[in-house]
Amino acid sequence: MDYQQISCSLFDRIESLAVTKRIVEITYISDETENNTVKGFIKNVFSENKAEYLLINGVTIRLDKIKSIKEL
Repeated sequence: MDYQQISCSLFDRIESLAVTKRIVEITYISDETENNTVKGFIKNVFSENKAEYLLINGVTIRLDKIKSIKEL
C-alpha cells in the first residue's frame, strides 16, 4: 500500500512529543489488519523510501498506520 501523507498538524505533534521526550501510547495498524499498542517515548522521526516513520521502543511505525497517540 502506498504511503498516505499525514496532516501537518499531526506530524508537528509527533515531532513535538519526540523532542520533549514525552511518554506516549501509540495504537497502530500492522500487517494491514492487526491493531497493536506500544508505550514509551519516540526516539526518532524519519523519512525513508518516500514514507515517514517513527521509532519507539525498537518498533518502527509508518506514520500513516497510526490510529491514535495518547500522552501518558
